[in-house]
Amino acid sequence: MKKVPEMTQSLLHVLKSPPDQITRELMKELGKDRQVVEFKLYGENDYERLVELVFAADQVISWR
Repeated sequence: MKKVPEMTQSLLHVLKSPPDQITRELMKELGKDRQVVEFKLYGENDYERLVELVFAADQVISWR
């Protein structure tokens, strides 16, 4: 019997400010075994790209 490959879940982290150490650790833990993308609102102004990333992600987390 042929095994069906598991699909990797995608996770988008939207950062409103630079993350502190605790936030980084949480992001790392939540991103295990996932395809992770970070969008830095404090550094990027490409909101069209942000919208595309939001709709493409399986899960989105916004951080302060």
